[in-house]
Amino acid sequence: MTLDKEAFPTTDLLVTQVLNTVEHLYTHRIVVLPAERKQYIMPFAKLCYNSLLHYHKGPKFFAQILWLSFDFRKNENSEESLSVDEIDFEIQKLKRLLFE
Repeated sequence: MTLDKEAFPTTDLLVTQVLNTVEHLYTHRIVVLPAERKQYIMPFAKLCYNSLLHYHKGPKFFAQILWLSFDFRKNENSEESLSVDEIDFEIQKLKRLLFE
């Protein structure tokens, strides 16, 4: 079975746009050094724990977005970057600082 592109024109266009956006985010990631990390993560930490928003996403969701958009370096002199799980942990650390 083959899928005809004309059979799903709207879906195909939407999927293509989403994939292009994700590719653009990843290929143009902003390098963030450890000293700058807090200022980039803080707005997302506030978003993910804001109970007044009509949508509620956990820290892992925002960590994935941040990982796609930013290259959080582990050290000043290293090419090694934080993983999604490490960014998730950083969000949770900031949450504890904000709300406790």
